[in-house]
Amino acid sequence: MESLLDITIKIFFSIFLGGLVGLEREIKHKPAGLRTNILICLGSTIIMIVSLNLSKIYGSIVDPSRIAAQVVTGIGFIGAGAIIRARGSVHGLTTAATIWVIAGIGLAIGNGYYSTAIISTFVVMIILNLGTRLEKRFKPETDIYRYNIISVNIESVFNAIKNITNIFPFEMEEMKIEKFDNKIKFQTAFKGKSEIQKEFVEKMINSEGIEEINLL
Repeated sequence: MESLLDITIKIFFSIFLGGLVGLEREIKHKPAGLRTNILICLGSTIIMIVSLNLSKIYGSIVDPSRIAAQVVTGIGFIGAGAIIRARGSVHGLTTAATIWVIAGIGLAIGNGYYSTAIISTFVVMIILNLGTRLEKRFKPETDIYRYNIISVNIESVFNAIKNITNIFPFEMEEMKIEKFDNKIKFQTAFKGKSEIQKEFVEKMINSEGIEEINLL
């Protein structure tokens, strides 16, 4: 079995590295912050320590990789809970991926691979910080806008949208159609650059058959 000193070093190592990533997430106000990342890294480390010690006690009867492998499965449920789909967009994928990597770092620490854990933590910090800056620089700013459109018939709405989307680079995210008082209420969401939205509304209201358009 491992000595108490070795176990203590691994535990504090996992708290430190998990805390570094967790602090970065906490500063950016992400769902999985300081405490979550520390606990995930620490838990993975403890499971790996227990797995290795059980294999030393019981020999070939216990396979340390089988117990540790359950971390990968279990962390998937936590990651899935961090992913939210709302208003046509998916949020939390980076948080879920970070949780998964932190669990891997915890397993590496538990197995004594300190250099692997340190390098991985360093790479994660670079990706989370530098990656965000690169995305903001090269990825065009887009927003999702929801509209309530009143029209005399459904053909007018589709024709107007078709003509406008041929001009502007919009993506339709969702659509809902209701009929009332011999008119059509068309609720939809478009994803596109914010500066184009004003032109979209102006061209939409001037289209034939469109009586009213409201931003929800």
